[in-house]
Amino acid sequence: MTETPDRLRFIASYVAGRALDVSQAPAGEAAYTNGRAVFVSAEAGLATQRREMLVQSALLGAGSLDPRLVKALRARPTVARRYLALEGDRVLAELATRLPLAATLRPAVPPRTASADESLRAARSRADVVGPPGAPVPGSRPVVGVATSPFRLPLPLRRSMVGPASQIGVPPIA
Repeated sequence: MTETPDRLRFIASYVAGRALDVSQAPAGEAAYTNGRAVFVSAEAGLATQRREMLVQSALLGAGSLDPRLVKALRARPTVARRYLALEGDRVLAELATRLPLAATLRPAVPPRTASADESLRAARSRADVVGPPGAPVPGSRPVVGVATSPFRLPLPLRRSMVGPASQIGVPPIA
């Protein structure tokens, strides 16, 4: 029996707090979300796809990719990278209390921010913001002009996305 990422849709929906599909991204692309589905790396194994799904779903579920917040990140790759490092760590810390897998994706220290708005303020500041230690979480596709991060920025400019959900696409930061 072939393992497919679709089997992760129930946990993705639980984490996001709404129905989500999980599918493979086109070959060669990292994980991202469009707000209705999470797309995981096609070449990755199930464990990596599970991690990718978890990060993308957690960002959606926490409201970290709300159009108001994403709008503030457009054309600001440094701020976006800093925001996603802070916010990804925060949402995984919150999720770790309910889902042990999330605890394995971040250090055992308190998150540096308490809300998405606080993460955005900190990302805009001159304060040092360092991404989570260790290798980046796989499955985030790069966005032109942005440094690698374990958490991916939504891709609001994709022509295939229209309407409010269009501003919630989550491509990786490269």
